[in-house]
Amino acid sequence: MHRFIVVVRASAAINAPAVSQVMTPSQTQNGIEFVTGGVGRDSTDAFRAVTPDFNLRPTFSRPGGAFLANVKVELREAQGRTLATTITQGPFSFAGVPAETP
Repeated sequence: MHRFIVVVRASAAINAPAVSQVMTPSQTQNGIEFVTGGVGRDSTDAFRAVTPDFNLRPTFSRPGGAFLANVKVELREAQGRTLATTITQGPFSFAGVPAETP
């Protein structure tokens, strides 16, 4: 069985700017595909369209609700080995992690 740990470091996070941008291309690290972004209506709509393609979909915001960007995200195995790391380009960070196996 695969167990994953998501490590989020938001200390360097800032409010996402209110400008429209297109969806950034996905990246792959150690077989895990991920994409970040979601700033502006067009990008948010693009993320909604690809939601079914990813099974890990955190959204980053401050306690008051303001969305965050520039959040460091690390995906690790339960044993601590880092599988993927990125700095978000907006409040969404979608990843396709392997399904658990018996």
